[in-house]
Amino acid sequence: MIQLLMAAVLFVLAAARIPAVVRNGRDTACFRYIPRMRRSFKAGFTMVGIGCVVGMLVVVRFAIGLLSVPVPALLAVPVPSDAAIRFLEMVTIVLVGAGLTVPALAGRTSRNRKARWEADTVAGVEPIRERILRDAGPERLLESDPDAPARERLHRMIVEVWDAELASGGTLTAGERTFLLAADKRLDLNRIV
Repeated sequence: MIQLLMAAVLFVLAAARIPAVVRNGRDTACFRYIPRMRRSFKAGFTMVGIGCVVGMLVVVRFAIGLLSVPVPALLAVPVPSDAAIRFLEMVTIVLVGAGLTVPALAGRTSRNRKARWEADTVAGVEPIRERILRDAGPERLLESDPDAPARERLHRMIVEVWDAELASGGTLTAGERTFLLAADKRLDLNRIV
């Protein structure tokens, strides 16, 4: 009987240890790196961390339930009802699932917003570029690559405009200058994408 009891206890401890190690690693990563994350990642991984903590309560209840068979003294430990545990399981699933979904959706939205800005800015820079290059002379016009990414085309167009502006002695209006400076600043080619 003692051998059976020891085998059951060792099995439960081993079975609970593996998910605990994984959970601890995940929780540590979530709470350690959350302060350095962007808003969407911070919100998402905070939800994952809270879901993991709630999940720990479910695992403790599960371990007590398993261990109470070979160790009947554990039946005296007060545990939440099955309905409460099912609710906590559902909360865990929702928090972890939603927490992992938030950064993915936010990243996609951010990429779409960036692509829209690039397309709108290219459409705004093209007429300025055509006018100033026409005034500066056709020898300044370089062949453009229509297959290049919008970010690269935009950068090239802005550089061509500034080059032609220097060569022509200044034909940009104040509004065009402000627009180009703002686009160049937002383009921020020194930042790694």
